Amino acid sequence: MSELPASPHTFTITFRSIVKVMPVNRNILGHFIEHLGMCIENGIWMYEPTTKELLAEPPLERVRRDLFDAINKLGVPILRWPGGTFSDTYHWKDGVGPRERRPVRKNAAWGGIVNKMLGLKLGPVERNHFGTMEFLALCEKLGAEPYINVNYGTGTAEESAAWVEHVKVGIGKTPHTGKLWGIGNEIYSFSEKGYERSPVSYARGYLLHAKCMKAVDPTAKLVAVGWSGHSKWNRILLDIIKDHVDYLSIHLYFNDMSLLKFLLSTKPLPSTESFYYAELNSAKGFDRIIENTEADIESVYGKDNPGKCLIAFDEWNVWPRWGSIFKADAPHYRLVDGIWAALVLNVFIRHARSVKIANFAQLVNALGMIITYDDRIVLTPQYIVFKMYGDNLLEHFLPIDVDCKETITSIRISKVFASETMPIIDAVATTSADRSMISVFLVNKHFSEPRTVRLARDGGLPLDIIGNVSHVVMTSNDPFAFNSNDNPESITLVTTTIDPRSLDAGLVIPPHTVVALLFKQNGGLR
Repeated sequence: MSELPASPHTFTITFRSIVKVMPVNRNILGHFIEHLGMCIENGIWMYEPTTKELLAEPPLERVRRDLFDAINKLGVPILRWPGGTFSDTYHWKDGVGPRERRPVRKNAAWGGIVNKMLGLKLGPVERNHFGTMEFLALCEKLGAEPYINVNYGTGTAEESAAWVEHVKVGIGKTPHTGKLWGIGNEIYSFSEKGYERSPVSYARGYLLHAKCMKAVDPTAKLVAVGWSGHSKWNRILLDIIKDHVDYLSIHLYFNDMSLLKFLLSTKPLPSTESFYYAELNSAKGFDRIIENTEADIESVYGKDNPGKCLIAFDEWNVWPRWGSIFKADAPHYRLVDGIWAALVLNVFIRHARSVKIANFAQLVNALGMIITYDDRIVLTPQYIVFKMYGDNLLEHFLPIDVDCKETITSIRISKVFASETMPIIDAVATTSADRSMISVFLVNKHFSEPRTVRLARDGGLPLDIIGNVSHVVMTSNDPFAFNSNDNPESITLVTTTIDPRSLDAGLVIPPHTVVALLFKQNGGLR
């Protein structure tokens, strides 16, 4: 970056005083795995023979070591399973006991007519070798909090309570510590098993599950199905269940929303400058959905109620075409998709007061940030961004002002992803509990030109940085570049240290680039 000429466009980021402490929950860096496509089947769990080294420790003996190591490097804070849509057809007792005795079931959630018409195998026959014990052992080894979705669609409240009991009691030497439970998934959708036409109907069923589950484990935390952008559903639901819920879940994916193209296309999203900006500016749609959901919650609980329901944004990603949920390598995720993920994470950080959980959909192969092949694994730009944020995210939100008046207006994609006018520089900051360490996440969204950023304290005073600044960059010459089996390191993280004095002239950020800075401020920021 030091070789780039300074941009004539220079913007200042000013760190403001912290009026009220707002913790940033690392669970916003959470993940999601579902029995869908190649996520579990020959992804996380190797049913077929392989030459790759496997973990030699039951009950994870069919997990590839290279895959586990890649997941472990992310420092996964929370992992959601078994769905998703699959959870509303999954009976947990199918996945316990000796594996040779576990039943083989048709994947009722993902084995439907659309998949057959398109020649896809989104729902392979479920052999149930990866069940509750395997999931909890994986979470334990990763140091991740388990987040289990119970079967609302085709199960019963008694079945859900028995699952809570099974996890609470534990088996053998594996400590079962699951405390976070989702009740249903997108149950407002007619395509979901157990579809509920109204929030009142779902609220009644939810309360049956919630009361049975809480009777077994009063410390369990419960997640109800919210509906992004549908305040009537959210408000009626919360008004009924408000004393029996901890989180309201919302989901949102970005694509071009043309149904026929979405179902049939084998191509990536358009590789044009105008669509590039539309994708990046679509992060505003996530911001708007969160603000609407916050308003829904506050309409029921009041604005400053410390016991009010919080938000679990437990599915989000770019979804370029239907077939990507089998394996996301045709098309591959591109640099622009990684930049987009950084912008959405910035949205979550800004909403740290309400968004306490977020789960990227998904971790492996199916819409995956990690893609497995016989001879290697490939890390997508989204993986690289999560690694960057995981390594540099600090405990508290640090308010900043960004004086960037240069904007880009993007084309309309859909009702949710409207035409937006957004600043060309996007930034958030976090700080350590003692205010001494500061991290800054910066995005230059410009398609082809660098921009320069200066950092300052209130009043325009320069920072007083102790030691060098850690400087982590994700970039490429091509905003549509991607990592593949043939070229797995086209995009990587580049980490250097820079002299803080060089920041006085401003930090030059290349086009289509994400940067993380980490440094120690003398005396901290107050």
